Amino acid sequence: MELDKQIMERLAFAKSLQQEAVQKSNKPQPMAASSVLSFHDSVEIFFYTSAEYLGINADPNHITEYFEEIKREIGEDLVGKAGVKRLNKVRKNLKHKASLPDELEINAFQSTVSNFFVENTPKIFDVEYSEVGVEHLVKFDRTRESLVRASEKYKFGNIKEAMGHLALAHNDLLSEHQNATIREIEYRSFPDYPGFEFEGDRFGKLDQFFEDLSEAIMYVSLGIDYRRYSRFKHLTPSIVINNDIDEYQKYRPYFENYKFDEIGPEEYHFCKDFVVELSLSLQEAPFEEYDGSEFTPDESVL
Repeated sequence: MELDKQIMERLAFAKSLQQEAVQKSNKPQPMAASSVLSFHDSVEIFFYTSAEYLGINADPNHITEYFEEIKREIGEDLVGKAGVKRLNKVRKNLKHKASLPDELEINAFQSTVSNFFVENTPKIFDVEYSEVGVEHLVKFDRTRESLVRASEKYKFGNIKEAMGHLALAHNDLLSEHQNATIREIEYRSFPDYPGFEFEGDRFGKLDQFFEDLSEAIMYVSLGIDYRRYSRFKHLTPSIVINNDIDEYQKYRPYFENYKFDEIGPEEYHFCKDFVVELSLSLQEAPFEEYDGSEFTPDESVL
């Protein structure tokens, strides 16, 4: 049974929730406790999607029932029933009794939920969990295409090209989002430094400083953790104008002096997740148009 677009998007959504939960789980207590809710939501979405895909019914208020219903349909046990049962109990205690899970429990859920998805996705959907791409959730066309190319390059072991396409995806994203805001509200949603032509090394450094400052303000204005962007920028190659006839279009990654041999799976997935999360954040931001009405101040606060 071939996966249709809607099923793949729902699986991608479940995966994005799981990745979000992992990030929350690495925060200090008590903030890390919120990861339990996201871990549980990701498993729920996975089960709801499985039920629709297989055409089965189960009580959504009793999440562990899905294990038995799915087993009847596919003829084999799913992995992780005890762990999901424990997750469900801890989630209820947190949500209804404000009982915070400890650090050991949260760390255990990281492993439990990850193993749940990795083992059960191919059993139900006949695809590997690693093939479920959260890039399918991205609505910006060029950004999504660059992310898909990055996944393809990474799948075949070309880590350098994969990181290059992630850098391009980030560049495409900012361009597409800015074009969308100008089209919808006719002004920029974040500051844009045009750059100046300076002569001499000293003024060149000044120009770079203002460019970096503008970039930092942009990320802060978008509510993005600038520290994560700094790491992304450190790990990916720079982008330059493309003057060659090849697979790239207007821009291409610049690989000279790029130390891609220091990039591993963790670095690749961090960079990909960063671009996807930024994409989802930007594409869901509402555009509030000014309706032309006159502003009237609230005299009670004057």
